[in-house]
Amino acid sequence: YTKGPWSDHEVEKLFQLVELHGNQWSTIQDMLGRSAVDCRWKFQDAQKSYETGPWSSESVKLLLKSVRQLLQISKQEMDVREINEWT
Repeated sequence: YTKGPWSDHEVEKLFQLVELHGNQWSTIQDMLGRSAVDCRWKFQDAQKSYETGPWSSESVKLLLKSVRQLLQISKQEMDVREINEWT
């Protein structure tokens, strides 16, 4: 298995594999080429760098802007009342 620092690509791939396979670390190790223990530790460590808790107004605005761009719809076409209930 690969040892040493993790590349950004490896961390991204790790998150994708965890999304697909959950905490099946032995499956993930075979697909990523890192030991199961390294994968679990890196995933737990990388999660600590993500923000948790309520979304800020700026974060919500950025999310909505990104969704509108992705879906190619105008601000008027998007009903955000439901999203406002989450924040």
